Amino acid sequence: MVESRPLVSVIIPAFNAERFIDATLDSVLQQTYDPFEVIVVDDGSTDRTAELVRAYAQRDPRIQLHLQSNLGPSAARNAAIDKSTGEYVAPLDADDIWYPDKLHKQVDCMLRHGPRTGIVYAWTTYLDEKGLPTGNYSARSDEGNVYLKLLCNNFLATGSVPLIRRSCLTEVGGYRPEFVGLEDKELFLRIAEQYEFRVVPEFLVGYRQVRGSTSHGHARIEKCHKKLANEIRQRHPEIPSSVYRWSRAVSYRFIASKSLRSRDFGATIKYLSKAVWNDPTIIISLIRHKRLSLERRCAKWLGSGGAENRTSSSDRAAAMADGRAMPQGIAMHASSFDISPLGVSKLRRLEILESTRLRRNRT
Repeated sequence: MVESRPLVSVIIPAFNAERFIDATLDSVLQQTYDPFEVIVVDDGSTDRTAELVRAYAQRDPRIQLHLQSNLGPSAARNAAIDKSTGEYVAPLDADDIWYPDKLHKQVDCMLRHGPRTGIVYAWTTYLDEKGLPTGNYSARSDEGNVYLKLLCNNFLATGSVPLIRRSCLTEVGGYRPEFVGLEDKELFLRIAEQYEFRVVPEFLVGYRQVRGSTSHGHARIEKCHKKLANEIRQRHPEIPSSVYRWSRAVSYRFIASKSLRSRDFGATIKYLSKAVWNDPTIIISLIRHKRLSLERRCAKWLGSGGAENRTSSSDRAAAMADGRAMPQGIAMHASSFDISPLGVSKLRRLEILESTRLRRNRT
């Protein structure tokens, strides 16, 4: 008798997502894993999002569409979780994509490591609006007890990455709408306080970079970062102040990158200055990140065949759609370099502090 596989609930909050929702749903339907259900919550869209999803639902009974007034992505995710029934929950933003083995490999990893594992994540490649790799990526391999590392740097990169054990969500609660722009990290931290993380070290998620997609101001995101830090300080007064400085520096660097993408150069300078004030060594990581970014772009260009193949972009786009066209040079960089903005010495210090924290909790 074939052993039954656990049901995975794919939850998709969607607001005015008609440009990308087809590609997102297609990437779910192409998953090699089964069984799964797809819960799409339309968060008050004013475009054709609901119409497009409804057409998919009519063709495939695994897809459900639910409508609500515009309450924000966290409320939409929580509504989808409430309507889902799977043992595992897999969030997916309505403009991102998964590569075919994403769920299969994450479920296998979750089953191997047992109930102490709350989240399994994977590597992410960044896409442009056409769905082609930009050459940037997120490829950390931190596992086990990662609370302090996660506090300093959201190495999961995007909310479309994790596979989450439902019992963990039930225990810690769902997404908190007050953390606008920081909902994913805040939830991951509550899970990391009590559970271990595991990684599938492969590019399984495509994170689409949409110009102007940030609907909330940089000041509001900064306020959420401060609120989160204050809450954690109250729960964990034993964490050294240096960890919070590192966390603030990486947070300001993140906001600076958001403002740069929206071409707000004044805000970019402002938040980079705040990052350097909290941790001057952030300059080193910025220089290193820029160098690696240039190398990635070269690897991407060479992997695409250089100038001679510029006319075959449609063929390359078709090949990249299944995730197999990531140039080998990029994958080698991902596995060989520490691209964390914290650096090796800080990561080692966080590991020591994490071990001390766990020993204290056990006693």
